[in-house]
Amino acid sequence: MCKITNEKGNILFIADIVNHDIERDKMVVEDHKGEPISNILQNTTVRINVQKASSVTIFNGSVVGQTEDNLHIHIEDTHKHDEQRGSFRQVVKCDAKVKSCGISHAKNIDDDCSLKDISLTGLAFISKHSLEAGDEVLIYDLVINKETENKYQFQCTIKRVFEDDNGDKHYGCAFKDIKPEIEKSLMGDIFYLQKKVMA
Repeated sequence: MCKITNEKGNILFIADIVNHDIERDKMVVEDHKGEPISNILQNTTVRINVQKASSVTIFNGSVVGQTEDNLHIHIEDTHKHDEQRGSFRQVVKCDAKVKSCGISHAKNIDDDCSLKDISLTGLAFISKHSLEAGDEVLIYDLVINKETENKYQFQCTIKRVFEDDNGDKHYGCAFKDIKPEIEKSLMGDIFYLQKKVMA
């Protein structure tokens, strides 16, 4: 899965790569949901953004052809970047549940929390409970995209803690393990939210 943007960074559509001919510098993509692709003028500059948990690869190219289902792109150059903390984080405002598990200074927590943001590597949330860096928690009953209603649960390690002026406790977490199929689903939901914000 990837997102196709114009040169200004506006998302055109979420796509799957059908074929990538490295020797001929050509790539064919289709709409991730299988919907027809809106007409994009030939020679339009596009970027194909392929994001993984630890890196993002950006292919810069131009449109050389189009069918109803596929977009044909000539790849001009490629850049790969390691993800920095805070990069590609999507701001979200939704409720979930937090539960203490594994190594934790706070026992028997199983309560509501409010999500602040999420990426492929972790999330941030607000809770009334006191936790410490290094504590392990389970975030569950989390739905970030009401269109798909994908429900997530993540085992996380608390990395950052701070308290705001209202006494709310903010926590930054890193995912412990995330399966490839969950990562793909999460990526799709994050891309959808990014597109909605930019629309």
